[in-house]
Amino acid sequence: IIEEGLFKNATSLVMHELPNSVTTIKTMAFENCNAEGFNEFTISDYVTYIGEAVFRGTDNLETLTLPFVGQQRGIDGETVDRNEMFGWVYGYVSGETNTNLSYSIEPALKNVTITSDTVIGAYAFSNADELLTVTITHTVTKLGEHAFAYNDKLTTVTFDESNGVCGITNIETGTFRDSVSLVMATLPTSVVTIEDYVFYNCISNPSFEVQNTVTSIGEYTFAFDEDHMESELTTVTFDETCQITAIEE
Repeated sequence: IIEEGLFKNATSLVMHELPNSVTTIKTMAFENCNAEGFNEFTISDYVTYIGEAVFRGTDNLETLTLPFVGQQRGIDGETVDRNEMFGWVYGYVSGETNTNLSYSIEPALKNVTITSDTVIGAYAFSNADELLTVTITHTVTKLGEHAFAYNDKLTTVTFDESNGVCGITNIETGTFRDSVSLVMATLPTSVVTIEDYVFYNCISNPSFEVQNTVTSIGEYTFAFDEDHMESELTTVTFDETCQITAIEE
């Protein structure tokens, strides 16, 4: 166990990982560890509990690898409690709990990898304004609605299938909407349903391929509002064995 505040204010500490024996990291464990060399950190899959504000004030941390989003693995993702948000590890400040603007995420953070979660909950990465890339592994079987929505700088969400086939079958409402820098050419081949507004206002995506596993696409999925009509989308390709029978509103 890494106890509460164990390394708090250790401003010269340079550490990139913990022993595999660690299963619990309590609140504020690395708060204000802002040494220049404290720029990447990995929490292993052996960890089953992460307390709030563990990385608050780590203003040189650029790359973070976590086993799950929030407090623990596999939270159902239906509600939007603060312990289900990515911002949990940086600490809640004030405001609505379903936006990462209400948490003290440091602007230095650019890259996040989630290695063994099963659910990315609703709004989990929404409004994480400085993030550039997020990688999630094949263990994830559910993406909650608006999970990656409203991100100005997010360019890449990667579904890593190097160790197994992705289990996500449904892309829920607004998952990537208004992520205006996102470029995503396709989705995992496990996806069957794409719900409403999934890529709404994703103006930087030049093309998209719909695989033959997809049976339905919700309304306004590839649409743009009047403020985002100068989009780069030129091509949406449907596999020749496409199973879609209706084009929605």
